[in-house]
Amino acid sequence: IFPRGVTPNRQRRPIPKDFGRNVPVPAREVLCLIGIEASFANSSWKIDAIKENGVAQRSGLKTGDLVEAINDQKLDENTVFGNRFSGRSLRVNRGGKQVQVALNP
Repeated sequence: IFPRGVTPNRQRRPIPKDFGRNVPVPAREVLCLIGIEASFANSSWKIDAIKENGVAQRSGLKTGDLVEAINDQKLDENTVFGNRFSGRSLRVNRGGKQVQVALNP
């Protein structure tokens, strides 16, 4: 006797061959995922807008902040991350001072 919904002989769906492959994700998309609209200028990403109630807003980021690094990885216009990216912190320049910001999901 099995619990409701458990079928021991049920066919499992095959996993696609490219399911686990590492796909590069551009820094712009990573910033977008945490709720930041940014443009690249002068070696950093300038925050143009922050999504309401997003991770960026809850973490205390502000429009005008310059994002210099994600998880201590310095950013440039062509920086990419793996598809298993886990954002923990950003280093931003706010009013000439460097600030480390922990990302609060």
